[in-house]
Amino acid sequence: KAETNTDQDKTETNTDQDKAETDTDQDKAEPDTDQDKAETNTDQDKTETNTDQDKAETDTDQDKTETDTDQDKTETNTDQDKAESNTDKDEAETDTNQD
Repeated sequence: KAETNTDQDKTETNTDQDKAETDTDQDKAEPDTDQDKAETNTDQDKTETNTDQDKAETDTDQDKTETDTDQDKTETNTDQDKAESNTDKDEAETDTNQD
């Protein structure tokens, strides 16, 4: 859900936000090339829907660290669990010689 979150994706390609950038009324009031360029600047627009920025939000590598199979294996590792309740260790505790 965090990878393909509809709410997060909607913020990137929001129709209302895009309308403010290329608003006909706002553009008509300010026909200045320099000022108009700041409103509909390619660099500024790229920051909103930037592929690199979007990749960081839904980055496969970053998501892999959260739910990493290797990391999860360390938490519930079969070998680690075997050391806690090891049959050999249990046999030493209830040794026939001790009995």
